[in-house]
Amino acid sequence: VASAQSSKAWQTSNTYATGTSSVIDGPTNSANMNTASFPAAQFCEAVSTGGQTDWYMPAKNELEICYFNLKPSTTNNQPYGINPNAIPARASNYTSGNPAQTSASSFQTGGAEAFTTNSYFSSTQYDAGQAWFQTFHHGVQYFFGYKTNSRLVRAVRRVAV
Repeated sequence: VASAQSSKAWQTSNTYATGTSSVIDGPTNSANMNTASFPAAQFCEAVSTGGQTDWYMPAKNELEICYFNLKPSTTNNQPYGINPNAIPARASNYTSGNPAQTSASSFQTGGAEAFTTNSYFSSTQYDAGQAWFQTFHHGVQYFFGYKTNSRLVRAVRRVAV
């Protein structure tokens, strides 16, 4: 939901955050960060929209799954894309055409629900000063110093498919 995104700092200080190392368990990472010291996760945990209140800040590989399935544009960065937590697991990098731009028009560039081409913080900590992020321009995952800088964050929720 586009309204469930904002620019927030990951943390108010560059210190190690216990319970935020999972690359796939965003609900646990996010719940462990649901205090004023973690503005990004606190924002996600507080979202109540569409009649739902189980929103959270996604983990690193969950955010990559969002990129893979809801990619707003047609550009990929080919050295990225391996995700053992995806279903099915992906053991190879992106190609020039895979993943393709999403067919859901509301998630394509300019659509009401589209991820911007900027990068989004995940709830996965890299080290005391940095957290993992996902770009939606071309799929790069990287860690960013510093947690105290603002970056986009998007609340997500798990649904059975």
